[in-house]
Amino acid sequence: MLKIRLRRTGKRHQPYYRLVLAEHTAPVTGKFVTILGHYNPRSKELVVDTVKTIEWLNLGAQASNTVARLLLGHGLKHKALVVHTYPHRASKSEQPAAVTPSDSGEAPSSQTHEGTTAESPDDDAGAPANESDVTTATETQAQAAIIKEDESTAQSEPVDNAAA
Repeated sequence: MLKIRLRRTGKRHQPYYRLVLAEHTAPVTGKFVTILGHYNPRSKELVVDTVKTIEWLNLGAQASNTVARLLLGHGLKHKALVVHTYPHRASKSEQPAAVTPSDSGEAPSSQTHEGTTAESPDDDAGAPANESDVTTATETQAQAAIIKEDESTAQSEPVDNAAA
């Protein structure tokens, strides 16, 4: 499959890219079929041979995500130019704290295996589904203390390697 992608040229700290048509298995700096244009990200200058580009898109070449965004921004319209969007991944600071099951040994049914409550996208983000899903800070601290005690007793017990 042929891909239209960027190939970096230029000096260090002065990027400059060529729009090339290459086999998708070829290395980025390897062989290419033809040069379709060039792009200077510092001045945002994009020069494209639109006739050749549309011709190759009609023949089945696919543009990389970055090239598709550049060509659509340049005003080139084609059904093969598809910009893929990826879901936003929450950073570690945005992820909610993990909640462990309560002392009764019964895990709430609305929790996933990671311990966070599962919500559908149409639910209110701030409101819990019911009162049992709400965990107070003192309950969380108590659960953390129990876990620490269990870990310390497990480490202090001698291990019998002779039985194995």
